[in-house]
Amino acid sequence: MAFRSFKLGGRMNVKGIKKIGVLGMALSLAVACDESSLKTGVNLSIQGTTQEVGIQSLAALNPFNTGSKEVSLRDENGAIVGSIVLEEAYVALEEIEFENDIDLEDSELEGDLQDVAEEILEDSIEYEGPFLVDLINNTVTPSLDEVSIEPGRYNEIEMTLYPIGSYEDEIPALAEEGDAIFGRSIYLRGSYTGPSASGAQTSVPFEMSFNLNDEFEVEDSEVLASGLDINVGETARVTVAFRLQKWFEFSNAATNAGLSLSPSQIVIDNGAVDLTENGSNQTIRELVKNNILFSADYDDDDDDDDE
Repeated sequence: MAFRSFKLGGRMNVKGIKKIGVLGMALSLAVACDESSLKTGVNLSIQGTTQEVGIQSLAALNPFNTGSKEVSLRDENGAIVGSIVLEEAYVALEEIEFENDIDLEDSELEGDLQDVAEEILEDSIEYEGPFLVDLINNTVTPSLDEVSIEPGRYNEIEMTLYPIGSYEDEIPALAEEGDAIFGRSIYLRGSYTGPSASGAQTSVPFEMSFNLNDEFEVEDSEVLASGLDINVGETARVTVAFRLQKWFEFSNAATNAGLSLSPSQIVIDNGAVDLTENGSNQTIRELVKNNILFSADYDDDDDDDDE
């Protein structure tokens, strides 16, 4: 896939940048700390993991072992019945937001000042894209640089899917017309091995795409069920993972009502599995879409050991 050239270094905007002075005053009153202690750093990375659950160790990600990822296909009973080898896997994002869990109920702030503080803390930091995430090579373009953020407990990260090429003034231009990802927010290509409505298949072409423009929440992992603490004076290294194993799981009753859908119902179109907008597997494509929106997880590397 060919992409236009551009300079690295993504745009990151703190929401309400003109209100930073007001926010500093509000926080000083709310948490009784001096102005120098109000900010800390965050390094964010995004990956596509093939583990069953959770974040894959950064130390285990071999940058030279790229080019494809194999994920399991589970049927409605949870049994592994096949696999998908992904050679391309892209997710396009319009923005990424960290949401703060600071409670101002017991502060001395009143009236408009408390309203302003709560509004700013609600959406305290935003990475403004567009961004193109390569889930095979675990890269983000433009790159995600370190940003300043209010210390506190973050129990929610929100991402907005974005069809690349949707805006005429899109800067940087991450794709051009004719590229597979153009006009789409998710694109996967590879080979499929597993059951189908016409019998077992071995390494047949596989393609899937979505042009979603939806916001979804990234859930924290079990070890961080109470939220992600970002402390004053520390640089947090936060990793968001799209758990690719969850995308093709038919045993999740939350996305497969009554477990009525099965990989054995997949229709083969012209010798291929087509899960694109115009393919013959729209019901299964909807299941996969919902799996994707439930699949993201995050964790932090609190001791900087890349694990």
